[in-house]
Amino acid sequence: MSVARINLVEFNSERDADEISADYAAKAASEFPAAEILLQIRTGPTSAVVVSTYADAAAMENAAEARKTRMERMKDRVKNVEMFEGEVNLSHSK
Repeated sequence: MSVARINLVEFNSERDADEISADYAAKAASEFPAAEILLQIRTGPTSAVVVSTYADAAAMENAAEARKTRMERMKDRVKNVEMFEGEVNLSHSK
């Protein structure tokens, strides 16, 4: 069963949100090659929900270093990040 990591991100400013969101859109696939699904949803001018799914917990754990590196790069531009992890019960796309 796939697992997911969900990040609720609050940026310091709309500009920070714009720039970091664009950077993630451009680089996430290469930074997280084991991810099955990568989603970034802007939920407001300074907020986003970022979801990644992996085949299993080991694959998700292997991505932890890349996540740590990305988080370190943007630490001065992010007000808060809440992270959740769990089992994917439904993955449907049309």
